[in-house]
Amino acid sequence: MNNNQDASHTMSLLTTTTGFVDVYVIDADKQLPWLIPQNLVLAALSAESGIQEIEWRDNNLPVLSLVDSQIAKPVALVIESLNGQRFALLTEKMPDSHRVRISSLHDEDQQPTNDPFVFQVVKMEEQHYQVPDFEKINQHLASLVS
Repeated sequence: MNNNQDASHTMSLLTTTTGFVDVYVIDADKQLPWLIPQNLVLAALSAESGIQEIEWRDNNLPVLSLVDSQIAKPVALVIESLNGQRFALLTEKMPDSHRVRISSLHDEDQQPTNDPFVFQVVKMEEQHYQVPDFEKINQHLASLVS
């Protein structure tokens, strides 16, 4: 299985009711924490606040920042989305890793109006998280470059 098929398989696990998925919980400034499958994260790099792109493996990747601009040494997580596009998420620190029973994730009807990148809000252990919409993120980052 290639990375794109692995990513699709892992994302589909978020909609099933059995099994486990390894996820990162990423704190986001003024938003619900993000919940993403670990196998979508290709690398974690040291970064600077306010960057618009970061170099990784001889490619300049666009950056989406989830941190307050006052954070001195954020972490850039290189993400490969379902369609194979890559970008970096700027986070305050290396995210927490969790192995989650899929049946413990519950879709919520509420959708935050202030975040255009939400695919689904989920509830796990009385805490709300957002699963990002990588297609919308890629479209947003592509519009900034052009």
